[in-house]
Amino acid sequence: MATAITERPTEPRRQSGHYRAYTPRPFTRAERDSVTILFGGLHWRVERILQAYRKDLRVHRVLLFAALEGHETGLAHARALKIPVFELLSQYIARRQAEGALRPFSPVAIITAVAGMATHYATMTQMFGYSVNTTESEIAGDFVGILMHGIRPEPQTLRQQL
Repeated sequence: MATAITERPTEPRRQSGHYRAYTPRPFTRAERDSVTILFGGLHWRVERILQAYRKDLRVHRVLLFAALEGHETGLAHARALKIPVFELLSQYIARRQAEGALRPFSPVAIITAVAGMATHYATMTQMFGYSVNTTESEIAGDFVGILMHGIRPEPQTLRQQL
């Protein structure tokens, strides 16, 4: 199952101006069994969020209006679908933190960060029509890379610049 989750996209990356899509550093042999699954699982989740917005934007608009107007029936339905996934991810992240594989941030904050990036991006591109020159797989990789490694350059790059 790990190989199915972590396969790299076969399509070539597009180059547009100064933008260079995030390419994660190779994992060490010791990291491969744990971090690859997390990275691949988060990447898969982000892609599914982006695809859901592209597939049927009306559902997300209705949920947004339900939340704004306080329609509990629609919100209860959304919670029934999303809370079990949220709880599983929270438990997995907490377990990996206990094993020392992840830093001790709130699992809720970690899940919200990656889902929030994907949801906001999907809202910008699908609802508001922002034009982007990148694939969903590339942007998913970038979001997970930002979450897992931040936006600072690698320490070697910083030393070279100084």
